[in-house]
Amino acid sequence: MNKQMSLSPGGLIVRGILALILGFIAMTSPFATLLAFVFVWGFWALIEGIYMLVAAFQTESGASHRAYLIMVGILALLASFFAIFQPGKSAVTIAILIGFWLIARGAFDFFGAFAAKRSEPRWLLITFGVLSFITGLIFLFGPVISIAFLSVWVGAFAFAYGVMGVIGGIMLKVKS
Repeated sequence: MNKQMSLSPGGLIVRGILALILGFIAMTSPFATLLAFVFVWGFWALIEGIYMLVAAFQTESGASHRAYLIMVGILALLASFFAIFQPGKSAVTIAILIGFWLIARGAFDFFGAFAAKRSEPRWLLITFGVLSFITGLIFLFGPVISIAFLSVWVGAFAFAYGVMGVIGGIMLKVKS
């Protein structure tokens, strides 16, 4: 293996420690973590909106493309202001939209299991459909607790990733 492409034990340990910290914060402060994520996304959407509006007037393409860029830019700016100035409401709105999407996805998977032609096993589509539908209902009728759970889940993943990174880094250090 190329020496430059190999993992550095120290780098792996540092990344692991950072993931442990992120995971701990996300698991112990799920609402603050979620609001921070929405806030950061809001600034990303703000930059995206400004970029699209600037691109609309710098492009040499036709009027329909320019109108598309202007529409997307304005929508991005509206979404960004909503996320930046109302992050709690934004998070709940996102959870409700996820709920509707999961319900629709669950219904399509469930009924798709009985379609004449399918590539997945029927039991798998039925299982995915039912689980998606139930999860969608949970998101729809309990958006706040659902998004808090997502934050905790991401935190748990980051924490586990951090543990594996630290252990892997220590193992590499001992091996070398």
